[in-house]
Amino acid sequence: MRAWTVLIMSLCGLGFVASSGWCEELHVSEWSFKASIDLQAWPGEGLVECALSPEVSDRCKPDLSDLRVVSEPGDPVGYAIRLGRGLDGKPREAFRMKGRLYNRSHVPGKESMVTVDFGERVIKNCLKIKTAGANFRRKARIEGSDAAEKWLVIRDGAFLFRVDPGVDKVPAYDKNVVSISDNDQRYLRITVFNGEDDKDVVEITDVAAVAERKPAASEGPLPGTTVMPAVSTEVRQEKRTTDLILDLGFRNSILYGIKVDVEDRNFFRRVQVSGRDEKTRVIRRPVEDSPAHEKTVKVPWRLLVTDAIYRYSSGPDVDRSLDIAMNGVSARYVRISIDNGDDPPLRVKGCTVYRVLRYVQFVPKMRGPYALLFGNPKAGRPEYDISHYLNPLRKEGITLARCGDVTPNPAHRAAEKAIPWSERHKELIWLALLAMGAVLLLLVFRLMKSAPKA
Repeated sequence: MRAWTVLIMSLCGLGFVASSGWCEELHVSEWSFKASIDLQAWPGEGLVECALSPEVSDRCKPDLSDLRVVSEPGDPVGYAIRLGRGLDGKPREAFRMKGRLYNRSHVPGKESMVTVDFGERVIKNCLKIKTAGANFRRKARIEGSDAAEKWLVIRDGAFLFRVDPGVDKVPAYDKNVVSISDNDQRYLRITVFNGEDDKDVVEITDVAAVAERKPAASEGPLPGTTVMPAVSTEVRQEKRTTDLILDLGFRNSILYGIKVDVEDRNFFRRVQVSGRDEKTRVIRRPVEDSPAHEKTVKVPWRLLVTDAIYRYSSGPDVDRSLDIAMNGVSARYVRISIDNGDDPPLRVKGCTVYRVLRYVQFVPKMRGPYALLFGNPKAGRPEYDISHYLNPLRKEGITLARCGDVTPNPAHRAAEKAIPWSERHKELIWLALLAMGAVLLLLVFRLMKSAPKA
């Protein structure tokens, strides 16, 4: 008897485990869209990595929680999402080292100089130079030496400047960063030349060396980013503002940065970037005993980032920044507002938008075809073990795959057709019932009115 009890309990436990597994079963018909994962070659070991197309992101939920990887005929496959580099659009620092400042000197009304000792030879490609003052523009020269004896010019004609808030109460803008080629010299000598309004000594208050892990966006797309062409571009010129309005064609794409192509030589302009996912929206207001009242309204722009673009030229020396860091925001429609102040509008030739690539990573279980499912507002974010051991798998190798075209999921369409007509068109049935009720009330009213009076 005891053996039978143990056997029955074991079977019940197995049944519970099995039923728990079946609760997690993926019903393919609940997803609206599908895209194939086209392998370039069958992987031996490691991961398959597929970059998501903007068409896929557009039809997913913003956080990709309804995305699924399946093998034919629809078995779920564990996956992880990897972001391309440069998500925040800001320089990533491998280190930041302050130098010891000594041998300060100056030529009154002309220039100030300081020697910086970083204590050791270390690779650096960027300097942060802080100087005192407000509303200035100053040229700077960088020289290097291994023993603080013989100095060689590393960069000449760099610019440092500060623009204070002014009457509009906008944030001050500081440009205290000077990019240099990779340099490992222990000693640097920095000369800052007085600006037009600098009558006294320009004090160099601090110098730090920085190593960036990535180049500036102006040097081209970074690994993990790609150009996102605009479907349409519109230029609107107001009294003090130039607006560039872009339609990127898709929602839910993570934006890395925007590069503005300007012909003008010397300028400094503040920039505000706003975005929205749709131009108009339908608002439905319930009305008692009648269909809901619908009204189409414009969707307001939401502020995404504020930045500045500039170019300073002095003979052969040019210092510029035409890149706007987007910090990983997302919008289909983008408005770039350039504040011209009292200056003539900039001659803008165009702009280039970069988006951060998102990759699906998974381990194939069989040789059959694989696909992406998406477009299910009721789906929650899945949790898979693969996210905990991605690094060892990446070391075993990565096989690239291409994201195929987005198509309607045939299983979803078949499921929609299988639903009774009355379930798929409840609103029409209610409207018909309301119309019939109104006709009956009208008939009753007419009968009561035509009935002979007693």
